[in-house]
Amino acid sequence: CFTPTPTPGGCVRDEDCPTGHICSSALQCRALDGRVLIKSITIKTQSCTGCSQQSEGVKLSLQGEETLEFPTGVPCDSSAEFPLNHQDIDDFGTGGSTRFDGSLTGEEDMMGGCYKAPLNAIVNGGSLTWVGEGEWTPSHICVDWRLTSNYAYKCQLQKVGRREQVWQMADCKKTLSQSCQDGA
Repeated sequence: CFTPTPTPGGCVRDEDCPTGHICSSALQCRALDGRVLIKSITIKTQSCTGCSQQSEGVKLSLQGEETLEFPTGVPCDSSAEFPLNHQDIDDFGTGGSTRFDGSLTGEEDMMGGCYKAPLNAIVNGGSLTWVGEGEWTPSHICVDWRLTSNYAYKCQLQKVGRREQVWQMADCKKTLSQSCQDGA
């Protein structure tokens, strides 16, 4: 008899998932209908010195709508195993921006629990961690939603400590656009 084994952060049955989620056939917790889900995440780079597209990537954590179960916001985390990074593309070069929406090969895996995460059209905070070579400085992050009647959210980023490659999201606000691609 075959017994499914979930991936890290995955599930085998609905009871393994937070309230408002079900266990999918891919053994991942997915939001039930009724919540506004993430469509895409865009990361804008201010500068990257000594960086290499062969060794770049970001790990991401977001906090969405505050609920009784998640008083600091419904959480989602990108994959711990696969950083956000498109192979052979300079995603994080100085002045550049990169978008993750699950449409390209490997993106759904990289996005991990943030792929279609039910943050309900709100970003209250989160963090980015640089896992590549060099000194990377992000400018901001933008999150937009599968339901296009909601405004995108844009967060500024503040470095945590002097040496660590971790940035906290701050000053998260609705944009005047529904899409991060509209210059948000």
